[in-house]
Amino acid sequence: MAFVQAQDRRKRSQRFSLLLLEHNGVYFNDFSALMLIGDRKEFVEGRLKVCSDCFAFDPKDTTLPIYKFPYRDCKDFVSSKVAGEDGFRVSTSLYVTMKELNIVKPWVQHKCTTPKVFAFTLKFTNSTSVVRQLRTLHDAWTDKSYAETQDVIMQIQREHRMSAQFNAAWLEDISETMLVETVASRVLPLTKNAGNLILTPLRIYFQPFNNIDSEPVAKFNTSNIRAINRRRFLLRNIGLELFFSDGSSLYLTFDTEGERDNFADTLLLQPTLQLADEDQKNMLIAWQNRAISNFDYLMYLNNLADRSFNDLAQYPVFPWIISDYKSESIDLTNPAHFRDLSKPIGALNPDRLAEYKKRFDGMPEPKFLYGTHYSTPGYVLYYTLRVAPEYSLQLQSGKFDQADRLFRSMAGTWQNVYEGMADVKELIPEFYMKSTSFLRNSQNLELGITQKGEMVADVELPPWAKDSTHFLEICREALESDYVSDNIHHWIDLIFGFKQRGIHAVRADNVFYYMTYEGQVDLDSIEDAAMRAATELQILEFGQTPRMLFSMPHPQRRPMTVERPLVHRGSSATPAVSALSSHASKNSVGAATSTPTSTSTSSTPLAGTSSRATSSTTSASAKNGEEMPKVEDAVESIAVVNLDPSDVLQPLVVHPDADSAKSSTVTPTHRSTQIMSWEHLDSDLHHVTSLPIHRDTIADVLFDADGSRIISIGQDSILRVHALSDHQQLFRVRVGDAQLSSVALLDDNDSVVVGSWDNNIYVVSLSKEEVVESWRAHLDAVSSIAICNKRLLSGSWNGTIKVWDLSTPNIYPSEEIALLQEHDCQITALDVHQPTNIAVSGAEDGLIVVWELEHFSSLRSLDIHFETISSLKIFPDGHRLLTATVECRFRVTELETGAQVWEVELDEDSEIQCTATNGTYALAGCMSGVLQLWDMNDGMLVRSFNSHRDPITGVCISNDANNIVTVDHQGNFTHWQGNV
Repeated sequence: MAFVQAQDRRKRSQRFSLLLLEHNGVYFNDFSALMLIGDRKEFVEGRLKVCSDCFAFDPKDTTLPIYKFPYRDCKDFVSSKVAGEDGFRVSTSLYVTMKELNIVKPWVQHKCTTPKVFAFTLKFTNSTSVVRQLRTLHDAWTDKSYAETQDVIMQIQREHRMSAQFNAAWLEDISETMLVETVASRVLPLTKNAGNLILTPLRIYFQPFNNIDSEPVAKFNTSNIRAINRRRFLLRNIGLELFFSDGSSLYLTFDTEGERDNFADTLLLQPTLQLADEDQKNMLIAWQNRAISNFDYLMYLNNLADRSFNDLAQYPVFPWIISDYKSESIDLTNPAHFRDLSKPIGALNPDRLAEYKKRFDGMPEPKFLYGTHYSTPGYVLYYTLRVAPEYSLQLQSGKFDQADRLFRSMAGTWQNVYEGMADVKELIPEFYMKSTSFLRNSQNLELGITQKGEMVADVELPPWAKDSTHFLEICREALESDYVSDNIHHWIDLIFGFKQRGIHAVRADNVFYYMTYEGQVDLDSIEDAAMRAATELQILEFGQTPRMLFSMPHPQRRPMTVERPLVHRGSSATPAVSALSSHASKNSVGAATSTPTSTSTSSTPLAGTSSRATSSTTSASAKNGEEMPKVEDAVESIAVVNLDPSDVLQPLVVHPDADSAKSSTVTPTHRSTQIMSWEHLDSDLHHVTSLPIHRDTIADVLFDADGSRIISIGQDSILRVHALSDHQQLFRVRVGDAQLSSVALLDDNDSVVVGSWDNNIYVVSLSKEEVVESWRAHLDAVSSIAICNKRLLSGSWNGTIKVWDLSTPNIYPSEEIALLQEHDCQITALDVHQPTNIAVSGAEDGLIVVWELEHFSSLRSLDIHFETISSLKIFPDGHRLLTATVECRFRVTELETGAQVWEVELDEDSEIQCTATNGTYALAGCMSGVLQLWDMNDGMLVRSFNSHRDPITGVCISNDANNIVTVDHQGNFTHWQGNV
């Protein structure tokens, strides 16, 4: 395990580490000091550590604990004489002690009923400047907003950077020339440390801005580099990982992608590089022909998909293979003892899957089956707790988890993975490697006692395993078995391939929370410091889906025809695999593979993609400009996905025979249009244009008051305004950082109200082009909004509807004037009728409620559907209601009596997602991408328009009924026009 070896490389006497700080905590500097505790007369010698969120004292006597003092709990810093020496005193209501007796164990919080005083004197340093900095940080944490606090920390960091210039005297050779000098951060699991990064023709130098490492400058010979991997870090393309001949690695992150690429490109030009000369086609061919092991090939794919032992959010992921952990013996020729590799973990148990699907069917976009991921930092540290306890303590704020929730037994863990609704984790490579340290409590950690009174010690192994070594041997034998060789390509499709996203992921029951996928979160666009920090933490906690490598089914491994040894652990048959195996067998960094850089995306077996591809890995052949061998004749053709963001928004060409098999979408709401004749739509409607306007699903769309502008909101958190005349974007506004659900135009015709999944409602001024107000509206996501007679209605996932007063111009409510509660599940649709002052709401269980808004009470409930309402619209006369459901029912109902006027059961491809009606006709947007025109008198389909390739998520029509806009799941909009 790389993070364990990195820890071992530090001097054992250096107890203090970045793992003792909060997430993203920065260590600035330290000073030789003496500390006097309370009324004790004896001073303790040690080092005073100044950090961004706390200061700490590390005693020289390692039997004493390290003391940590969070600034937010300190009362004041007072310069004073301490035992006749210049120093300072601090009083605090809470302090933390760690590593007493130099033992790794949970941190101890000491809460003081009355502030406790600690006194310090500094040796060899004037205390005035140190106290000034401590006061500055204390004030930032106690008197300022989060954003202001981060500004203070950044300013201190800048000052340290200015004072930590790289000294040319540190160069090994006086003839070396500094080719690149920049700032970067060195990444280790759960931590990163900034410093100066220098590149010369012979070496790379990294000088931290603090003294956390024993050496002031780390030096790396470029001649020892065997692979260069461009990485994404926290979903940003700013990472670079270098692999060396001794099995070590250096993982760096930069401020921008451009800085990363400049450093990497300059490094590639250096003649001293000796990169592994790996022919890209060899990996797939070698694996298919059983020349390399399943283990090596999976390690190769993990590395190619940005998985790294240095990044716990993107740790290499391996599959559960064995499904029997209770029997006395195991037969690896019996398929019954193996997990079904064609299904994700969450789909193995049919009963549990049924519950996931039930929730999925009633969920608005972006839907997900599993709210947890199969690989997260928490899961990695769950497995490695016994060998890396300090990392678990850092992740869990100084505590070990409850004993019953720790990794205690293989049988219990598999049972929870198979049955638990919140557990779909896969395994880590260590289960198929040699070291048994993660299974044994060799450090004698105090991990607690379960509710059954059992002490947690070593991991309890299955009965068929003699000991931990035998257990890992059986696991590895299972991984290389015929059953796995015949089926592992299915698992590759799920984790790295075409079943990872889109309709294929839906069909494979392989859909995870949207934030885990590349391209779904743009951290660079988040300006609010607190929101950005929260988003980074979410990415860490949710985990990250690997980079998608294949867009077509992965080929199956060929049957064994002749006996041949599997290449593993140091074989020289293929350079990349040998390097990979060497790293893995040492429990060190991930695969040091070499993938050529290519601009082809059609026939290359693995994603080397273009020079801009963020996971690109450079080989010697690519560096020297040699043309890489083609593989069409050697292996089955596999399409490769190029996920370069600049290629996302391309002109949309509308085809009459657009595919109808697409994934489901969100439910929009719209303002009622005037009662205009729509008869011309039957014959005179023509297509004007189709364009991509969002990078994600468009959740809702409407016209402004005069119909000259189109206002759309997307699940990319962006509100965009386009001119109807030439379809040019007039402006865009970021509205929070969560997905947006619905939009409505205020009566002033200058502002819109937007509902968001972050539980908030936002007001956006169209003239100022900015968010002017927001407030927390619900305890769960806002799913729909509507405006009726200067009152705003908002529906939520928690089943509540709130009414807000908008009667005073430019004054927005902080508290609702009414709470409407008849639903006990998600509100999926909401509409209002101003003349009669009523509202109608629909929910995921099919219940429809009619509300009167004078006294805010329920008039009646309509039990006319028993499946999720995808859309509902009140007729302009206020007497009838149009509804559509996810089970393809389309119906008109009398609002007063609940009597059916007509109902149509549609084909599956014709499921209606959104509607607009004038009472005589209705426009309906379908899952198939087709726009339909219906006659409301007899429920007859009048005409269909092939408008989109993807599900239509919104439709709106101008007041003069001459312009129609439809939007879809992929962020495209289509403009239709008629002649009234």
